[in-house]
Amino acid sequence: MASDLPVEPRDLFLARDLDEARARRYLAERGFRDPTAADERLQRLADDLQTRLALGELADLLLETTLEAPDPDAALTGFCRYAAKRVPKSSFIGYLQDDPRALQILTRVVGASALLGEILIRNPEYLHWLQGELDCPPPDQVDYRAEVDALLAQDRTAPRRLDSLKRFQRREILRIAGRDLLDKDTLRSTTGQLADLVAVVVAGALRIARNDLAEREGAAPPGAFVVIGLGRLGRRELDYSQDIHVLYVYEADEPDAAGVRARFQRLGQRLTAILEETTGEGYCYRVDLGLQPPGPRERAACSLQEGIRYCAGLGETLERFALVGARPIAGELELGRRFADGIRPFVYRPDADRAAVGALAREWAGTDPAGGRPHAGDGIAATSRGALREIEFAARVLQLVHGAHHPDLQGGSTLSALAAAHARGLLGEAALDDLRRAYTFLRTVEHRLQILGAADTPGPAEGSAPETTPRRLGFEAELESALARHRARVHAICREQDWL
Repeated sequence: MASDLPVEPRDLFLARDLDEARARRYLAERGFRDPTAADERLQRLADDLQTRLALGELADLLLETTLEAPDPDAALTGFCRYAAKRVPKSSFIGYLQDDPRALQILTRVVGASALLGEILIRNPEYLHWLQGELDCPPPDQVDYRAEVDALLAQDRTAPRRLDSLKRFQRREILRIAGRDLLDKDTLRSTTGQLADLVAVVVAGALRIARNDLAEREGAAPPGAFVVIGLGRLGRRELDYSQDIHVLYVYEADEPDAAGVRARFQRLGQRLTAILEETTGEGYCYRVDLGLQPPGPRERAACSLQEGIRYCAGLGETLERFALVGARPIAGELELGRRFADGIRPFVYRPDADRAAVGALAREWAGTDPAGGRPHAGDGIAATSRGALREIEFAARVLQLVHGAHHPDLQGGSTLSALAAAHARGLLGEAALDDLRRAYTFLRTVEHRLQILGAADTPGPAEGSAPETTPRRLGFEAELESALARHRARVHAICREQDWL
């Protein structure tokens, strides 16, 4: 190839006289942040003749697709790592030439998240499964439970059952996040699927814990045991974080029998250990049992009456916020419904202290109603998280203060609570519309940060240039200005209301 001829994508693999300098200059001109690394990865992938020829045929489509991804460098890196796992590589690359949609799905997912990329690289066959799942409605709880039951029936030992459960969870996170990234689901559907996934995984873990305890002690604890979902989990508006807030409640067949309380405590402890245990397949969830009634350090569960008495004495405390929407997610659900019915009068008090509840909400949201002081921390993560807290706790205040008189405000998601408050004349239409738009936008940003792996990072993710962060999250360059507008409007609405 003459040096004065323009470089074509296929030349990266097939032109003998294209030197490294020109190849990398070409990649830089096309938009890659690190053209040297991009070229090295492509050449390393093309380590045999058949693969090189196949890449030459795919080159135009490959560059076009990766450059359309939110982070072209990450997309190309993920593509090369994934394609290297396919055997033979040349056949897979030829398949992508025939199915450009598969290439688009692959680069979009691996370019958005190193975590999702690792799931695909670890299980290459999931790409074809995911492509099919994008064209189907998401599974419901019945489908989920049937699949988990089948998985647990295949293995006899607790470690193997647990690893099967973790593989199922990891695959489903890929499906949910993939559908989210490719705009196949609404926010409500995504958060509901994440909550349903927790419920079925916890139910599977509880089954393992019970069997494990029965093998050790001769029998499972006599009575009923239920896991109560709290906070976002209880309200079915969960995010991608692997932290779950739960409460374990039991009811013994013979409450006064010797050792029965200790046996239920061991069941709760074993369940937590199973969910948090890290193996070669990772871990399920980090468990927060912070709402357990005070007691011995080894306490992991409370009886039905203990739990209800504890909630009755909470008063105007932050713990009441977590109980809004509390619901049973695993175990004996009827016991869980009795617990939810038992605590309802104490969560939604007719004589709720509006000023005290509002003060707690402002404290937790980190706002200053007088001066509008910015939230602690800088960057996209801090900004979106702060504004979300204001909206969520505004909804909780409306529920706690007015829920006793208006049962339609009890439970449910943040958006449904705000809509019910509007229907009751407690929130204006303009405020509802603005809060709804802000909440949807801010939750989407939060999800993108979590998928990217920067949920707890105040600034851009490691290895990304600051100016590329909005694009990496799937937004336009004005992301920070949009965040600022939403945050300012949310803060103004919350200051204007007499219920906060």
